[in-house]
Amino acid sequence: MDASISMTQTGDSEGSDAAGEAPRATPSPKFQALRNNSPHLAAGITMSLLMGHAPFADRTFGGMCRLIAGHLNRKHYYIVFRDGQPRGFVGWTYDQEDAAQAWLDGNGTLTGDGREGDCVIFNFWVTDGPDMNSFLVRTMREEFRDKRRLVARRIYSDGRIRPISIANTRI
Repeated sequence: MDASISMTQTGDSEGSDAAGEAPRATPSPKFQALRNNSPHLAAGITMSLLMGHAPFADRTFGGMCRLIAGHLNRKHYYIVFRDGQPRGFVGWTYDQEDAAQAWLDGNGTLTGDGREGDCVIFNFWVTDGPDMNSFLVRTMREEFRDKRRLVARRIYSDGRIRPISIANTRI
């Protein structure tokens, strides 16, 4: 069995240039958003990152595994590295606007297989600080430049949920 690790990368040393160019890759970037070519290794890294965060740690094992496997199989995720160490994760699915709104309102039964749609639903968004969050926002803006709307539900440690909906004004 080949034990080598191969990943697909987008990197950012400190951000993009003022002209709005894509993030520059450097020999030792502070942040990297990567997809691992080994789904088993990606699943292990993802689970170890998420199990320490209350909104995810409190979910059932089977439910979490299904969500993670879906993201990994569709390649709708990034593991986010800070200085070469995994510290964040983002996972998404695509769907149509009516299903995205229903999911945002708490009804996930209308969502499809996640492979197509004009909206992005973020199931996972974990970062270790505001600077990583800013890097991820820039990365996601480029990733989803052709999508109509991005939605997420922010879950606080006290159980409150805040729906987030961002219209893409570039379309």
